[in-house]
Amino acid sequence: MKKKGSFFKFLLKFVVLFFSVILIAVGALYLYFRITKIDEKKYIPSDFMGYIKIDSMEKVYSNLIDLRALDVILTNKEYYSVYKAILDFRSSNLSKNFLLKSLINMKANVIVDKETSFSILVDLGFKSVLLKVLPLAQSIIGKTDKYSLESVKKNDYTIYRLELYASKQVYYFSIKNNLLLFSFFEKNIDKIYESAANNSVIYNNGNYYYASNQIRKDGIAELYIDTDALFDAYKSGSKELRSIFDKFKLVDISAASLKISNEELFLQTFTQSSTDVELIKKFLDYSPGPASVAKYLPEDTNVYASINFKSFEEFYKVFLTLQEGKYDETVEKINLMSKALLQMDINEILFSWIGSEVGLFTSSVSNSPSIFLKIKDKDGLFNVLKKLADTIFFNESSQIEFEGVTLNKIGIPDFIQAVLSLFVKGFDAPYYLIKDDFIFFSMDMASLSNLENRFKNDKTLIFEKAYKNVSSRIEKNGNVFVYFNLGISIPKILQSDDMISKLIRLYEKGALSLNINGDRIKIDFAARGINEIKTRAFPGFPKYVKKGIATDIICMDITGSKLPELIYINKENKIVVADLNNQPIFDSPQKINEEINANPAIFDFNKDGKYEFAYASTKGKLYYYNSVLELEDNYPLDLTVDNSFPPVLYGNKFLGFDKNEKKLYLAGIDGIKNYIDFEFKSPLLSAPTIFKKFLSIYPKSFSGTVYLTDADFNILKGWPCEGGGIGFGSPQISDVDRDGNIEVVYLSQSGILNVWNKEGERCGGSPFKLDGVYYTQPVIGDVTGDKKPDICALSKDGVLTILSHNGDVLLSKKIKEADGKERKLLLFDANSDGKSEIYIYGDKNTVIALNGAGELLPGFPVAGSGKPCFTDFNFDGIYEMAVGSYDNNIYVYSVVVGN
Repeated sequence: MKKKGSFFKFLLKFVVLFFSVILIAVGALYLYFRITKIDEKKYIPSDFMGYIKIDSMEKVYSNLIDLRALDVILTNKEYYSVYKAILDFRSSNLSKNFLLKSLINMKANVIVDKETSFSILVDLGFKSVLLKVLPLAQSIIGKTDKYSLESVKKNDYTIYRLELYASKQVYYFSIKNNLLLFSFFEKNIDKIYESAANNSVIYNNGNYYYASNQIRKDGIAELYIDTDALFDAYKSGSKELRSIFDKFKLVDISAASLKISNEELFLQTFTQSSTDVELIKKFLDYSPGPASVAKYLPEDTNVYASINFKSFEEFYKVFLTLQEGKYDETVEKINLMSKALLQMDINEILFSWIGSEVGLFTSSVSNSPSIFLKIKDKDGLFNVLKKLADTIFFNESSQIEFEGVTLNKIGIPDFIQAVLSLFVKGFDAPYYLIKDDFIFFSMDMASLSNLENRFKNDKTLIFEKAYKNVSSRIEKNGNVFVYFNLGISIPKILQSDDMISKLIRLYEKGALSLNINGDRIKIDFAARGINEIKTRAFPGFPKYVKKGIATDIICMDITGSKLPELIYINKENKIVVADLNNQPIFDSPQKINEEINANPAIFDFNKDGKYEFAYASTKGKLYYYNSVLELEDNYPLDLTVDNSFPPVLYGNKFLGFDKNEKKLYLAGIDGIKNYIDFEFKSPLLSAPTIFKKFLSIYPKSFSGTVYLTDADFNILKGWPCEGGGIGFGSPQISDVDRDGNIEVVYLSQSGILNVWNKEGERCGGSPFKLDGVYYTQPVIGDVTGDKKPDICALSKDGVLTILSHNGDVLLSKKIKEADGKERKLLLFDANSDGKSEIYIYGDKNTVIALNGAGELLPGFPVAGSGKPCFTDFNFDGIYEMAVGSYDNNIYVYSVVVGN
């Protein structure tokens, strides 16, 4: 026992000693790290073209790994291999790995030199002590058959050269205490060390610190740019811009701060500037107040822009100066005409009464822009309006009533139109409305009546949540203020397919403030993403299919890539398996020499762990393709049947109805066919509904006779049942009342809704009579959120009826664009909240989505005519909806319907 106790004491002392040594070693290493730590600014050259400062690579990674803006950029063809790699990585467990995030939690600096070659400088922090063994490692594993690692000794530093033989790529890196320097070129690292030795680094650049202190620090990155290089790029493409920029002296470093996520975008820029032009200097010697017109603008404002200045006269002078115009000559010409026609000069007509704020806006009711002007002298304005009305050339028609609002209309002289053309053209005889200290002009009465009526009901921009959110993020006291709401309308300039337009469309509501006064040019831009509140087009879509689309779109991973493929049959009757860029994965397969009226069946028929493809035509031909879309030998097979509907997959066999034999049959992929021993008097025009171990069958009949069978096609006791009239489609099967048993639901063309239990007994007081004519069967699911299935039916006239499980009508509403004989319903819970959304598709090139209250979901309707297919393409937790179209486009949308 004594020896045993001594052993444990020895073991305890050893453990304490061991951990003490480890602790002392770690402490010594940390002390060494703190003493030798270098500020990265001492190694960043000050003569850069651009410099990106990242305080946390982990923060950047967390923001960008699921960023939809990144999807927009990488879905271009040239980046598709990178995009696929990112999608693969997103779907892996490593993408959310805590250890990975911990390892990359360090500072990084990207330096772009004058030759647009970049280098990366990383502050490894305490992790840098691990690289002290690199020289030893290089001597041991310096060269293998896959790579070589060599060191290049310099005067005061060492550069390592890493060459990867497979990719023929060479990388250079160097370690200086806690800093890791990386580049594709050795000379770039040499230059960094040379700049540090000569002290020509940003650490000693006062302009860098001044610019840095003017921007926010809560973003994912700070950007510093050579101001001359930036503005030279703009000046080279435009004489007008060159003329404007040449009037300003700009300090060598401009700064920007960027914050971006799926929910918001914020960008702030700062450039130090000055000017020797006295007129401009005087104009900029002014601190503008916040734009005040927003309290009058309607909440449905699409775009609104305002300019704030000391006086309109000064603004007009500066505008002409920047345009190389001569102010005195221009004013003299205007005065000559105005005095001859109106006995007023330009000062009386405009400068005397226009205040410090002018601009324009558009709203949901009109794309025609409206101009607003702040009034500093109402008496002066009324005097001008009276003189304009009194002249024989310009008529004022007062007291125009429109939508309960009194408007006035007045002719505008050509010489005044020339001034107004600074903002908008074609204002020859606008309507106008005066509200307190503002006058609003528009060529469209609806725009002004909408403004007045919404103002009366406190439905203006200042009460709009998104406006308050984005405007609170930016400098309010700007010379220029711009607000946009792309959810109302997208301006033509942003409707193009270029990358910038696509990126901006990701963010629905935003505001910009431009502040040019004193010694600064400062821009604030903030936008809120539409991603949380509105369905939007998925980046890179729609995709035009040159050879057309003959079927619905199927989305599933059949190649094992972990990415869903797009599967359809084109109008050349060939099965297509394409990647997200709609590039075919397999060579063009042998065509199907049959009329195409159904999707291919995708199933592991030969049980080899891979998907094969099959197509059974209505004329009895069976096509069978292997997993790479090669038609198997001896196919197609002739099943010697004439089908009344396209056969469907039932287990691993095809279920069809032979019109000649008037019987259902099952056919294997080998072509062996077995008839079901039951003959129907009428043909089956639609495939049976298959639900768990039951099938509902409806042979077309005027009595609406419905059959229910088990999985072996044995007709259950109590069946068939009479549905009270002819119908379209097979009856639905579901547990309508949630009692654990199935019910069968059948709707006749005339609107008789039947609900039977498994024994063929009527349930819940059915039949129920619905108004209208019906060419499709109802769909069943919980759309109201009461955790009980609802019955949803759509009439030919577009009336949606929702009934509870016991037949109570919860909703009966005519839906715009939902009418048509071929319109169909689909239920899907896109946000996993337990309530299915209602999708209406077919017959027209629009897909409609509604909630259980019959309200249109944000972003709908969207283009598409086929049956929607749902999957998560980019692994961000939001479903995408893929749908084909009559116009031969494949549309994909990210379906955002709530939390």
